[in-house]
Amino acid sequence: MQGSAVIRAEYTPESPALENLAVATRIPERETHVLTVPDLPSLAGLVVEISDQVEEGQLIARYIDDAALAERTLEVEATRAQVPVLEKRIIQARKAHEGKLKGLRKRLAAAQNRVSEVRFLVASDALPRARVVAAADTVARLQQAEQEALTTWTSRLSSLQTELQAARLVVRQAEAKRQQAVAKRWVRSPLAGQVVDVRVVDVSVAGVTLEVLVDQTEPNGLMPNEEPALHKKTELAN
Repeated sequence: MQGSAVIRAEYTPESPALENLAVATRIPERETHVLTVPDLPSLAGLVVEISDQVEEGQLIARYIDDAALAERTLEVEATRAQVPVLEKRIIQARKAHEGKLKGLRKRLAAAQNRVSEVRFLVASDALPRARVVAAADTVARLQQAEQEALTTWTSRLSSLQTELQAARLVVRQAEAKRQQAVAKRWVRSPLAGQVVDVRVVDVSVAGVTLEVLVDQTEPNGLMPNEEPALHKKTELAN
């Protein structure tokens, strides 16, 4: 014959078995942190919702100020516009220089050939010796002109390149300022957890003040010697 049996056990309040039972059924401790976001210009700037899981450093709200951002954006665009202008100026200057240098070198090559021809004719007594000196002087003048053209060009190119580098630096600085302006208007969560509530606690001309409640869960309960602390408040400023 088969049957079933119910085993009952009774424990006194001081029983060690009860202590073990409490450990086995312990619920992880939760800390609720209240993140205060003061004077948010628009609720559109809140980018988290109840039940969202957030990580430490995650963006949770933005102080929207598009007028200031537009000003920074215009500054970046204005500085960027100078770069292609300077690049085009360098291209045009290089083209003009190369054209001038090409003409000079063509004349120089012809003058050098002429010196060889005159020397041959002088050796053949077809021309007076003074013609060799004149032909050589022409070569020297053209060589000097070539040197001056290259000197002028390298100085000009250096000046244009310095101007271009300065313009690019201004662009980088303007972009950095814009990025800083954007980052400054964002609020990041200082901790990881779950958003359990969002409350509007104040409304003023400056905007709305929010409290974002974030629960942290410690899987193993509290740390040694740590007291439970509920509703820890942190104010997040823009």
